Amino acid sequence: MRSLVFWLILAGSAFANDGYSELGIGGLVLKNTDAISMDKEELYVSPSKITVDYLMTNQTDKDVEALVMFPLPDVSLPAEYDSARGLMDLGRDLKFKTIVDGKPFPITLEQRAFVGEVDVTDAVVAAGLPVNGVVEKFEKLVLALPMETRQNLIKLGALPKYTDDAGNEAPYPPDLYFAPEWTIRSSMVRTQIFPAGKTIAVRHSYVPVTGASVGGNLAPDMRKQDFFTDKVKAHCIDDSWLASFDKQVEKRAQGDVTAPYSEVWVKYILKSGATWKGPIKDFRLVVDKENKDSLVSFCGEGVKKIGPTQFEVRKKDFEPTEDLNVLFINWAAGE
Repeated sequence: MRSLVFWLILAGSAFANDGYSELGIGGLVLKNTDAISMDKEELYVSPSKITVDYLMTNQTDKDVEALVMFPLPDVSLPAEYDSARGLMDLGRDLKFKTIVDGKPFPITLEQRAFVGEVDVTDAVVAAGLPVNGVVEKFEKLVLALPMETRQNLIKLGALPKYTDDAGNEAPYPPDLYFAPEWTIRSSMVRTQIFPAGKTIAVRHSYVPVTGASVGGNLAPDMRKQDFFTDKVKAHCIDDSWLASFDKQVEKRAQGDVTAPYSEVWVKYILKSGATWKGPIKDFRLVVDKENKDSLVSFCGEGVKKIGPTQFEVRKKDFEPTEDLNVLFINWAAGE
């Protein structure tokens, strides 16, 4: 029986064969309160849509105002600058929506700049630089800064230190290309009033930024690679699943098409969301592969098939300690 191991922040390198990485999101976080219990959570995960429904109760006799955060992935600008350029507006790209007791609720995207664990947002903003760091001609903005401001940002680690051929610190040359040195920490944020002794219903929905790879990474000759071992662990791929996969590949392979499939990866953060009072009293996960011919693999205890494309996990008094990784296998059209 599989153990329960659960997991949209830009993570990991792309695999071979035109792969790209997914954006992992999730994990509702309540700030500044331990008065709210999570009575029920229903999570639906598919390649095209994620919804999560909560029932939350204020266990006290006074109204509670809490900052509610839905964390997005950290984006390390030095490592992922090109990828970050594609995430100019996370709120728009994700089509993120919040419904509270049946009514739309305003929510904002908050982004802060960190160097390690040091928040440098105020310094970045005071210098007139964008926190998301992905505007065109970033270098020109930096070069236009007063020397004192630029040196302060370099000292904070927010900008790279430039040295000449002799290794001495020197002014930036006008044609230098560089990226910001900070990491973006983003959250969808709202301030929520929890009425005394009352239960409220909250729904979040969004379009996952999935990762993908076009055929080949699950082939037998790739199964001794480190990335394959990591994939097996993250998605609880077992021998019977691989046997079924190999059978489908053999059936569908024609001529030069030896890997007639694509992988889609979806991640959801569960463990960082355990900030309410006590465990989740009633937890339900539904994973939907959307196409009955597709394959799916994820870690879960007591997985039950509830439809042609859907699989369910239920838990009582659930305290998430890991995150959710789901692997979907889609077959090439016409196969």
